[in-house]
Amino acid sequence: MKKLLRKPIIALLTILLLIAPCLPTLAQEAAPSIPTEPTDQTESVESTPLPAYLSITGRVTGIVPVFTEAQEPEEGASLVSLELADGGLCTVQITPGTYFPALSEIETGDTVTAYYKGDAHSTMIFPPRYRAAVLIFGLPEGQSVKVDRFRFDPDTERLISEDDTLALNLGEFLNVVNVDGIDQPSHLDGDMLAVVYGRTTRSIPAQTTPLEMAVLP
Repeated sequence: MKKLLRKPIIALLTILLLIAPCLPTLAQEAAPSIPTEPTDQTESVESTPLPAYLSITGRVTGIVPVFTEAQEPEEGASLVSLELADGGLCTVQITPGTYFPALSEIETGDTVTAYYKGDAHSTMIFPPRYRAAVLIFGLPEGQSVKVDRFRFDPDTERLISEDDTLALNLGEFLNVVNVDGIDQPSHLDGDMLAVVYGRTTRSIPAQTTPLEMAVLP
């Protein structure tokens, strides 16, 4: 009886050994194919461009002059140390080309706001140093400063800020200067401006007549 059972078992094992190499191929052919979309390994990351000018506000903790190579104080130049609201520190570099909407002197303890070029890197020192294009402090009550790029709207004959929040009524007399203090005759369309203004309307955009404007680089 055992001999009779042994022959079928041996035959079955022989068949299994013969077809075993073909089993993976048969499984692949039987399995349904799932289409896959090609993946791009280098995904493009869109970077948001920085504003033309950035601002920083802090309390003045110190003011030191800038010296020339001849070790003489450079006129109109100084380094202003600021303590920020979050406790951070920075230094603002004032140059003869820095625009001051108010003519009062900076003193320790004053709170100031400096505007600097957004694409300008701070020097690799601590605390970081920024070159101020505009320095705002000591403005009369009711006055404000807007730093933005303006475009001329021919329909309203007004200058409109790039963020569409402020519209400037242009009168016959307009005090326009560039950052080094020279009168700047310009159509102002597309220019980067620091605008000193007072009262505004409650419209959108708010309308105002500028008191003074500076053309920034």
